[in-house]
Amino acid sequence: MGTVRRLVPRIAVLAIPFLALFLLVTVVGAPLALADLLLWIVVTLASIVFAAYSIARLLVRGKQHPIVAALFGGVVLICALILDR
Repeated sequence: MGTVRRLVPRIAVLAIPFLALFLLVTVVGAPLALADLLLWIVVTLASIVFAAYSIARLLVRGKQHPIVAALFGGVVLICALILDR
């Protein structure tokens, strides 16, 4: 069960753009493909904010304002991504 839970998002990240390109070939599927890609981009960008907030909740256990927690988590996330290079 744990492997399936980890595998499904990874497959979805790769499959959604290919599905959109496949839909783009047809006239009827073109608007669907564009809407699919737009939604995929929005969800991908929003996931960064949710990841930053989750990291901040793990690191800081006190009562923090959600914006402060998201900013702190964002700084930690950016530092981790910079150090990963």
